[in-house]
Amino acid sequence: MKAVNETKTTCYSQLKSGLSQFGLCPNDWTIEPKNNDYILIKNKSEENFYFIGKTQLTNKNEQLAWQFITLASL
Repeated sequence: MKAVNETKTTCYSQLKSGLSQFGLCPNDWTIEPKNNDYILIKNKSEENFYFIGKTQLTNKNEQLAWQFITLASL
């Protein structure tokens, strides 16, 4: 069970780091899995400022990566 949790933590860390590809500072955001491949990306200082992102498996090592993120609320 520990290996599964470590894998999830690693995947979420990679996704959080990947926010910089969209011009977001990873340290300013939390990510919360929602359903299927969707993740809530919430600003730490303004909880009403958030994005929804969709993930996909990459061909490289079958890692999760952002397919897209979209602004959901300001």
